[in-house]
Amino acid sequence: MFYKSPADTGYSPDDFNRFDILRGLEFGSVLDVGSGSCQLQKWLRSLEVELEYEAVDIREDALALCDCRTYTKIPARKKYDLVCLFGVGDYCRPSERAQKKAEFEELLLTAAKRARSLVVFSAVKPDRKLANMPQHTFDEVKALAESIGPDYSIDGDLEPTEFLVTVRLA
Repeated sequence: MFYKSPADTGYSPDDFNRFDILRGLEFGSVLDVGSGSCQLQKWLRSLEVELEYEAVDIREDALALCDCRTYTKIPARKKYDLVCLFGVGDYCRPSERAQKKAEFEELLLTAAKRARSLVVFSAVKPDRKLANMPQHTFDEVKALAESIGPDYSIDGDLEPTEFLVTVRLA
């Protein structure tokens, strides 16, 4: 595994401005898919936002650091106002990139079924420096957003290495 510790997110604290994409959105419950050690929850608490927050990650050591209900798989029946997938692409060899990209897309579509009104996700932009990550072109990200719902926005400026996508379902 590429993480040094359970608290490691793969990002520096400066990278958490990605969460700014959530400002102005209304939601009372969140499912954070690929939560790691629940940095999104900490960010929401810093804003004093009151809501129901639950986390999903395959890293049980990271989930042990969370202060919420946690899962190692996406809950099958529960619905959430907002489902987030920030930075869930797996590190991989360039030869595995297509497989990891397909796995990301499948995870996104599965997670989106748990959303009542909003899905927010990030996708790594094409960049030679990020050869160890599955990458998506703008057109691929647009197609992913459209597969979830017709009302979406794609921000390519907030994060230098990622597209941030908001899809409104209701």
